[in-house]
Amino acid sequence: MARRTALARRNTKGGAKKSERLPQQKYRLALDNASDHIVITDPNGKVVFANKAVERVTGYSVREVVGKKAGKLWGGQMGQDFYKKLWHTIKKRKKVFRGELVNRRKNGELYTAQATISPVLNGKSEVLFFIGVERDITESKKYLNKIRAHAEQLKKGKARTDALNQELEKFRVALEHTSDHVTIINPRGAIVYANQAVKRITGYSKEEVMGKKPGDLWGRELGQSFYSGIWETITKDKKPFQGEVVNRRKNGELYEARVTIVPVLDEEERILFFIRTESDVSDLKKYARRLEEGKALDDALLLSIVDGILVTDMTGKIIFVNEALNTLTGLAPRELIGYNLYETIPLYFANGTRVPKDTRPIYIALNAAIHKQKPVFDTDTCYVLNRETGRKIPLDIRAAPFLLHKKIHGAVAVWRDITRIVEMDRAKNEFISFASHQLRTPLTSVRLAIDMLMHSDPLAKDQEKYLRIARSGVREMIDIIESLLNISRIQMGTLVVNPEPVSLSKFIDKILQEMALPLRKKQVSVKRTYAKDIPLLNIDQRLMKIVLENLISNAVKFSPPKSIIAIDISKNGDEVLIGISDMGIGIPKDQQPKIFERLFRAHPEVKGTGIGLYMVKMAVEQYGGRVWFESPSSRAFPNHRPNKSQKNQGTTFYVTIPLRGMETRDKKRGTPFYASGEI
Repeated sequence: MARRTALARRNTKGGAKKSERLPQQKYRLALDNASDHIVITDPNGKVVFANKAVERVTGYSVREVVGKKAGKLWGGQMGQDFYKKLWHTIKKRKKVFRGELVNRRKNGELYTAQATISPVLNGKSEVLFFIGVERDITESKKYLNKIRAHAEQLKKGKARTDALNQELEKFRVALEHTSDHVTIINPRGAIVYANQAVKRITGYSKEEVMGKKPGDLWGRELGQSFYSGIWETITKDKKPFQGEVVNRRKNGELYEARVTIVPVLDEEERILFFIRTESDVSDLKKYARRLEEGKALDDALLLSIVDGILVTDMTGKIIFVNEALNTLTGLAPRELIGYNLYETIPLYFANGTRVPKDTRPIYIALNAAIHKQKPVFDTDTCYVLNRETGRKIPLDIRAAPFLLHKKIHGAVAVWRDITRIVEMDRAKNEFISFASHQLRTPLTSVRLAIDMLMHSDPLAKDQEKYLRIARSGVREMIDIIESLLNISRIQMGTLVVNPEPVSLSKFIDKILQEMALPLRKKQVSVKRTYAKDIPLLNIDQRLMKIVLENLISNAVKFSPPKSIIAIDISKNGDEVLIGISDMGIGIPKDQQPKIFERLFRAHPEVKGTGIGLYMVKMAVEQYGGRVWFESPSSRAFPNHRPNKSQKNQGTTFYVTIPLRGMETRDKKRGTPFYASGEI
């Protein structure tokens, strides 16, 4: 009995424990089958329980997570500060956290979770444990983002639709106010839209053209085959048509039009409609015909001019030549048009050297055009070789930039054949040379006779005075005759050139010694600046003396009393540069282009013949040098620049001598370019 009672008690106690475990098993079963990932952690965050969903959501098994901290397994993706705040919320403040977390699964994949972490407290408000519930919302988040993106696209689509409608309205307004006649035509060829220009161009109102075919209204003037070809192009080939047509207005008047017809297709290449635009070009065509007639007349005039006409663009490329220029050069238009002038048609000086590009008239004109000047340029006689005959033709060339609508487009040059003038000039030079030779002998005799009389028995004062005047006059005549002979020799190519090594500084000093009297008479001093690196130069002393003596005597002649003449010698590349400066009145701007012309005198009040500088230029060109000047000249006043109000502006003449020196030339080799058979 006692044993039975003990057994009954044991069964009763066991039943009570079993009945207690039953709800716990139900709760655990419920937690394990929950779709959300649920974990319970101790107050330090270490997992003491995890349901089965942990493996589905995180990839970790229950066994792998129990005893570990959740943050070490799938957390730690949102930054240290975030987790500090979260821990402060649930541990310190003992409040529930709700929010989205970004975690990392065991396989490294990130996922988004909707999480709730609740602290469970005892009666003393101490944390017993935490319950964390986590729902994987990665897919729903993606879907939500897609929905939001789609909504944004719909919003943008509506905005685009509104914008398109606005643009269409602008397009319609633009079509209505365009000057071209625009129609929209259905696939059967009937007009379904026409803008306001239809009335102005065709004479038909919009109401009159709607539903009609253009050919029944204003077309049919060019023949059925022409219009059939257009229809085949736009309907069968489905290509745009562009061309000019002749139409008839409502009042019967014909007009010319430029037409474009474009087929508009759907996605299946079916024609939806045609857009037809038409511009009335009747007045434009009439104007073009008048221009063509005018151009033909201009071309006829240019072609009939006996002088050669040549036009280049801004780069020096030939764009027009007339027949006379073809005759001068012996080149056909196809050999000239589109080619560079300098490379295609070389020009030569009388001594056979090629004219440099920057000194050719048309390039000077183009250079002036860059500075928006409009001068006409002239040049000394130069020669062109006729490729057909081999003849060297002397030319007088004038060039100027040409303008169209106030814009410079290039330059035009006129080439005049001056063979007859050169031949006449040559004959004149031969006569001058002959006459000078004939005059020099008796004048020399007269001078000797005067000298003998002046050194004979004592003369009366009046006799001596008149003999001195006569001797001075004879000396001037001999100087003029000698200058004329030198010019004739240079022009005719008979000047013999015998270069020899010469010290240029000593050579100039010798000339200055010979001019000591006029220098002393005007109390003019000479400032010499000679570079020390100038070698001996092979020069013809007589030819060089013609150049330097004329330039120095001019400097003395135009220098005010008690002033300074500066003479400089320096190297300039492959040349020696000589500068001769005076403090004189200078050369007026309007007279500077003529300064090297024969018999020209810038200051007629000053005694002179007008042939000195002309002879200098010819002599310098004879040996292959260069000569130029500047006035006003700051070089003449080393201590200050002359101002415009100052009377004396100063002048500096520059002369160059090639470092290689002059070439030997006897009478035979001295034959000028125009008489020789060689270039």
